[in-house]
Amino acid sequence: PEARSGLAMMDIDGDGRLDLLVHDAQGFEVFQWHEDQQTLESRYRFDGSVESLLPVVHEVSLGPSVIGVRQESVGWTLNWWAPGRARYNFVGIEPTGKSSTADGMRSNASGLGTQLVARVGQHWTVLDKLDDYSGPGQSDQPLVLGLGERDFADFIKLYWSDGVLQTEMALEAGKVHRVEEYQ
Repeated sequence: PEARSGLAMMDIDGDGRLDLLVHDAQGFEVFQWHEDQQTLESRYRFDGSVESLLPVVHEVSLGPSVIGVRQESVGWTLNWWAPGRARYNFVGIEPTGKSSTADGMRSNASGLGTQLVARVGQHWTVLDKLDDYSGPGQSDQPLVLGLGERDFADFIKLYWSDGVLQTEMALEAGKVHRVEEYQ
């Protein structure tokens, strides 16, 4: 395969702040943005041939993982870089416009275009249900929100693609919460 590169914005360590995942044919690196200093700090680097890379959420309680294709002496291999141990708590959110209690659907079933504003303690995070990875192999996964040392998100406000506003309270860590749009 042809060498590829890509960028992704996601909370890798669960501190509630988005990190930057940079990928090219020589490997990948995770950077953390320090707003007060206007700088990027390298948090993790993998040096090695990586032809294609995809951030995935395998287990919400552990946060994002990375899957990549590498060429080794035995041929092409699929590699998985599991979440590290020094991570905080995560919560998964899966917005859907399809209701289990009604026959109607307001927004699309996958919740694409839904924006979330989350409050965890004194920290605010904004996410949207659009894939933030620029490389190939994009997929529809739950949104993952880092909670720091907290056990729940105080609340999330959803801005659905059809203009409806909705709030959900006290979303527990370690679970994927399927949030249906109000009908």
